[in-house]
Amino acid sequence: MTEVLNVSAMNNDSNKHSPRRVILVLIALGIFGGILQYSTDVLTSRFGRTDILWTTIVWMVPAAIWFSQQAFPKPVRGTIAALSGLCAWVVWHNVGASGIDLLAPFSASQLALLLVTISVSCLLAGHRRAVGDNAPDLPYDRSLQRWLTGGSVLLAAILLPHAYAHVAAQSQLETMEEALQDQRFLRARRAATVLLCCRPTETVLQQPVVAVASELDDRIQTLEELAEQPLPQASDTAAIGQRVVALMQLDRNQAALDLIRPLTEQPETAPVALDYCGLCCQRLQRWEDSRAWYEKSLQFWQKQPPTQQRASASTSAWKGIAFAERRLDRSADAEKTYLTALETVPSAELHFLLAMHYEDQQRTSSAAQHAGKAMAMAPATYRRRGKELLDRMSHSHIGCLQTSPAKSP
Repeated sequence: MTEVLNVSAMNNDSNKHSPRRVILVLIALGIFGGILQYSTDVLTSRFGRTDILWTTIVWMVPAAIWFSQQAFPKPVRGTIAALSGLCAWVVWHNVGASGIDLLAPFSASQLALLLVTISVSCLLAGHRRAVGDNAPDLPYDRSLQRWLTGGSVLLAAILLPHAYAHVAAQSQLETMEEALQDQRFLRARRAATVLLCCRPTETVLQQPVVAVASELDDRIQTLEELAEQPLPQASDTAAIGQRVVALMQLDRNQAALDLIRPLTEQPETAPVALDYCGLCCQRLQRWEDSRAWYEKSLQFWQKQPPTQQRASASTSAWKGIAFAERRLDRSADAEKTYLTALETVPSAELHFLLAMHYEDQQRTSSAAQHAGKAMAMAPATYRRRGKELLDRMSHSHIGCLQTSPAKSP
């Protein structure tokens, strides 16, 4: 009976202070996360993005609560806090110090953050207070349940942020490849920041991401110097065009639009200027304006005699119009635009874009048909992407049985 009373007294004393300790631990994590977020160099070099940092911190909360609620004996609590804090300091300050890194910057930083969380939680945790010489131990089943819970929250704090970071890095890899192909160098460099933190050994377009990021830094610096130079009052079209391209590569699309818009009024520069205005508005997500500019470009080129330049410019205009219609949720208009374009200037690119549109509409059979045509017309460019599209539809679409590997070349 005395033993039961002792256990009850110990639990009541621990529970009385539990909410206060939990609040203190949450405040400590919030303050630490805020410090890391506003330390720009630390954020970009360790976590890559704010959402990755805060996802990591959120999954530290269950572990912090568990440790803060454990009534460890005072010597044990102090030992855990000291060792965790020391290991966190060593890990945090030695990322990238050796020639061969065993952990990516994000992995090492996440481990250091977890160790700091354990250290702070132990410092704020309660300790056993016995009614008598010794505090009674918990029953075996309750003790086992407690340690299983602790192991689970530690495992979640390690694995779940890694899973989120992996998905984010994969998305940024695709973004970086697309941005490099579109010569959006600042956008590509931002994506590289996440990859350098989470997957520094990754390759982008068959080049190490570290090397690509270094080249991008040099290129961006050159572009920024060019963009900051004042234009002469009597600038020629070539100088304006060079400045517009630099601004767009730096994703300063509004500045580029303001600079090139007057050129749409001049007959000799209007053909190219109209297309650039449509692209600037597209990147600014001004879909109606983008569609209007591309319509003007298309109308101009349809009046010209058939040439390779006309075909290329018309394809660009059709693509811009259809893309704006897709973003405006005008799926029927977008389909009609793609089909009209294919009748006028058939190309593998248009077939693949239409396949992607059909994929969004869950029209699996039509998507597979046009993906196959794109792969047949330009296998070097669309074989891999086409197979990825077909695989994606076979796993996610309701009509997945309509896709047949035999149809793909």
